[in-house]
Amino acid sequence: MSRLSRLVCARSLHLSVLTVAVFVGCPLLAQQAASTSPEGGAIEKKTIEMDSFSVTTEVAEGSGLGLQAARKNSAAISDSISGDAFERLAVSNAAEAMTKVTGASLVDGKYVMIRGLGDRYSNTLLNGAAIPTADPEKRAVQLDQFPAGLIESIVTTKSFTPDQPGAFSGGSVNLKTKAFPPQFFVSVSTSLEYRDGTTGEDFLTLPGGKKDRFAMGAETRSAPSLSIGLPDRTAASIAARSGNFTLAEELDRASKLFDNRGYFPKTKTAGPDLGVSIALGDQIPVGKGDGLFGYTASVTFDRDFDHFAGGEQNRFEGIVTAPQIKLAITPDRTQLTYRNAKLPAGTPPLGVDKSVETISWSVFAKLAFRPSQEQEFSLDLLHNQAADDTVQRGVGEQQRDYPGNVYEVYDLLYTERKVSSVQLNGKNRFPGWGDTQLETRLSYSKSTQDQPDYRTLAAYYDLDGAPVNATGVQPNRFFRELAEDSTEVAADLTRPFSFLKRDARFKTGFTWLEGKRDYSEQRFQWSNRPQSRATLESFPGPIGIVDRTSSSVTFGNTIARLQEPNNYDASQTIAAAYVMVDLPVTERVRTITGLRLETTEMETKPVRIPGLNPRDGVVDSDDLLPAFSLVYSPTPRTNWRAAYGKTIARPTFKELTDVRYEDVFTLDTYLGNPLLVRTVVDNVDLRWEWFPRRGQVFAASLFYKRLKDPIEVVFTPASGSIQPQNVDRGTVYGVEIEMSRDLGFLGESFKALSVGSNLALVASEVSIPEVEMASIRLQEPRAVNRRELAGQSPYVFNADLTYDGRSSGTSASLSYNIVGERLSLVQFGSLPDVYEQPAGSLNFVFSQRITRHLRLKLSAKNLLDPPHEKRVGFETYDLIYERYRSGRSFAVACTWLFE
Repeated sequence: MSRLSRLVCARSLHLSVLTVAVFVGCPLLAQQAASTSPEGGAIEKKTIEMDSFSVTTEVAEGSGLGLQAARKNSAAISDSISGDAFERLAVSNAAEAMTKVTGASLVDGKYVMIRGLGDRYSNTLLNGAAIPTADPEKRAVQLDQFPAGLIESIVTTKSFTPDQPGAFSGGSVNLKTKAFPPQFFVSVSTSLEYRDGTTGEDFLTLPGGKKDRFAMGAETRSAPSLSIGLPDRTAASIAARSGNFTLAEELDRASKLFDNRGYFPKTKTAGPDLGVSIALGDQIPVGKGDGLFGYTASVTFDRDFDHFAGGEQNRFEGIVTAPQIKLAITPDRTQLTYRNAKLPAGTPPLGVDKSVETISWSVFAKLAFRPSQEQEFSLDLLHNQAADDTVQRGVGEQQRDYPGNVYEVYDLLYTERKVSSVQLNGKNRFPGWGDTQLETRLSYSKSTQDQPDYRTLAAYYDLDGAPVNATGVQPNRFFRELAEDSTEVAADLTRPFSFLKRDARFKTGFTWLEGKRDYSEQRFQWSNRPQSRATLESFPGPIGIVDRTSSSVTFGNTIARLQEPNNYDASQTIAAAYVMVDLPVTERVRTITGLRLETTEMETKPVRIPGLNPRDGVVDSDDLLPAFSLVYSPTPRTNWRAAYGKTIARPTFKELTDVRYEDVFTLDTYLGNPLLVRTVVDNVDLRWEWFPRRGQVFAASLFYKRLKDPIEVVFTPASGSIQPQNVDRGTVYGVEIEMSRDLGFLGESFKALSVGSNLALVASEVSIPEVEMASIRLQEPRAVNRRELAGQSPYVFNADLTYDGRSSGTSASLSYNIVGERLSLVQFGSLPDVYEQPAGSLNFVFSQRITRHLRLKLSAKNLLDPPHEKRVGFETYDLIYERYRSGRSFAVACTWLFE
């Protein structure tokens, strides 16, 4: 029976019972009146006892109450956040929502980290199906791609049961798209946001195309169609001396085919952030029975500006008595060898400036058909498109090779991301076979990331602006395309049965998932480079043939094609089957146990080019993943849970591929590692949870994880290379505490107030490889061979205070989030590791219903505006590795709702 049907039936029952009560009550009143004589005689007292009855109604699955009920009865340890909490907490996308989950934090504002484990130890599902990532560097999905308006709920499962994918240890995040409303509705929302330090300020930008406003600018920046081997500049000049200009003309034509306007960034005034969303939906009865057809659809559009100035990017080399500065892009002149010397006229201020303009839009539609109470089919369609137009400028000093000279560097990057998903779900119940339920799922997802015409530009010049004959800073142009698709077929069969006269469940099923990735990169380089401040601003200067005679040719700037060693194809096939039994041993004790077999075939194949022989990367494993959970419920509102499960973590495609990427901005080089193996994790969890009243939760958890062959990213300062590696073993353990309740116990005037808070305390340890220990002990003979797990935070804290005045239509919320210092990057050898510092976020939201259909919301985010810092720490002082401030923001939003 549908939610709407059950609601109608329950309310009809309520009215029917009231009617019966009235009709039963009238004769009682008549009988009482008749038994009392007009003369005031004796009254005969009679009491009629009625049977008790209850009136129930269904709670929406995606509401806070519905999720609390699901969490209480869940087979696994889980946390959740409902869609109705998104507006209250000023959450605009799934990434921000995850910061409210116990033990969860974000990396780079996109990737979720749970219980101190990096993004590789979590997975993201959309309605239970895997979705591919659009980021070549991560296995995790970029959660900022999913607007809050599309999501009904987010459930984070923290303990493993065999019916879940085996590739998670920290948590499995399931985004559930919005369910159907019980009646027709149309909702229109608009918002404007002011960002301190961005809105109204100078903003670095490059000219684009007309399609930029729709996040579709990659097409206008695509690489020209060129032959594989472009003419060599020297060979063309030699040929011209004999009167053959064919090569010179071909080189001239090829160089001018590129978009060469405005290579050097300009400035514009950043406007306010803008957001618009439209949604509608309804359910329609079909036929004369219980048939229903439902639909919901939404469209969202956002345009955001983000800018900071005066940031820092510093790099250091190995130490003898003190660290050696390799790169200093900082406003702090004490870090520079030229200190207080005056810079050339027109030089931008020292430090890092970064401007990012983001356009994003999404379309979502859900169709469902329920021909009867026993059958339900749904089709989910999702497309999300976003584009980041990024300009990053650094002005400082490269002290290793060019001390005393100005180093000015630019990253000019347009990134277009797309995620499309089609899901067909079926649910069938067979009353004649003991209410057996069969759920089927067929999904196809595709994600792409296109970085057309990524340009790097750098120049060295002295304090008078004169050129420095620097090497290794040739300006490059990269055209990068990534496409990854995933097809998944799954079926789950649940058979209820009786065990010790109690309801039990047997569940079995399979999943087959096939994914492919294609990554291609074209690399070009200009022949001439800027060598002074003036040539930097006018770059690339005259292009192609600038002069010719009958026997000579003079070139300006020309383009050359470089080797393309980073192209690769990758594939993975994951097949899994499982059995699971949910047994109520006693009235208060429940066990869930089972086994999952998951096979992995993962391969990366770099494209071979002359002179290079990269290695293939292969992960081929068959994993038996057992799980056991025990739930003890001493009262209907209390659970004690214990769980054990074995899970795995796989490397990313990029990590497993034998490739090399160079970062001109920071001078770092990324190397892949085809020798990586998957990580195996043993997980133990304990939790006590109490649900004293509806909407209230108290919980405490303990967890322990043992990792075999965990993967860490290690930076070698001497070579400037970053490479993933397996370490032998590691452990992660901690405690989580959660509380959510209203303050009505303080008095009637406090009933509208509620408070929520959660705290995770985490510790970790991994073994340091022997080669690395040998280098460390050259400087520190007594150093221990253990350190924290990379990415692990010692604590994660969230708190919120909410006022919900339902009668007045007023609501307000004050929320705070902070993550403890975490190991961001392991540095090989004696140089201390890089740690990301805490940066607390304080947000305030006020919402007021103006009319029946109109609501106004005001929000203020990041009120404390702390610096975002990464530091290299010594015993008596710290060095800044990276630093910037994101600024405060203030927004006003209006929502018009008709239903």
